[in-house]
Amino acid sequence: MVEAVEKAAIVLSDAGCVVETARIAPVQDWYDVKIVIAETELFNVHRRNLMTRPQDFGQDFLARSLGALLFTGQDYMAAQRRRRQLMGEMQALWNRFDVLLAPSALGAAPRLDGHRTKTFWTTPSILTPFDVTAGPALSVPVGFNSEGLPLGVQLAGRAFDDAKILTAGFVLEKSTGLRWQRPNLEAMPAPNSLAPVLPPPEMEVSNIEGERLRAIVAASGFKLTDQLYGLLAEAAPHAWAMGRRLNRDFKFAEEPMNVFVHTN
Repeated sequence: MVEAVEKAAIVLSDAGCVVETARIAPVQDWYDVKIVIAETELFNVHRRNLMTRPQDFGQDFLARSLGALLFTGQDYMAAQRRRRQLMGEMQALWNRFDVLLAPSALGAAPRLDGHRTKTFWTTPSILTPFDVTAGPALSVPVGFNSEGLPLGVQLAGRAFDDAKILTAGFVLEKSTGLRWQRPNLEAMPAPNSLAPVLPPPEMEVSNIEGERLRAIVAASGFKLTDQLYGLLAEAAPHAWAMGRRLNRDFKFAEEPMNVFVHTN
């Protein structure tokens, strides 16, 4: 993946771009902000259906959305204030760079049967920073790994600069000639089911955390089955850790991101 990104940088440099290394805040910072805000809002939208017919949702969705029960109003506001900090830090990059180049994943696609629900809580996505900045981001194919699986990079830019990102993506695709190449596929026996069976959740809470968790569930009004309680227990240590990381000492003037100030 690193080699693929470096090759893409060389291609853009050969096409006339000035390529330099840029650094942003750690991905975990962006992930904490995105998950606390997005899952809180998603949970509110689906709350009634989650209470009355949770069996109609898939396991991954349930693990993400029910995890919002663990966030507080303080966590949500801290995430909005941290988002404003991160956006302010990014402004220096947008003043210097037109396009940011980064991996679009940590590697090639994994096997479906290797998926684990709790990775949503334990493994930050490298795509997340550009969810938080709300700017355009484009994934472009850049080659294949040693097993023949495709790799991609993402090109990201400042808000409303979509045309520049699409132009850079076109240059990269045209220069590499990889747009229409496909991996070599080997026929295998048909699986018994198209949907892999996910393993049961892992209970990761201590006795004290379990008491806290049961109190939260009771206060929410949800009647959770053992499976749903297990998904919540699996997410709990990681969701609470997000809240702790976000609750920092903000300056008084660091308002939530959903507050807009007229500067003229």
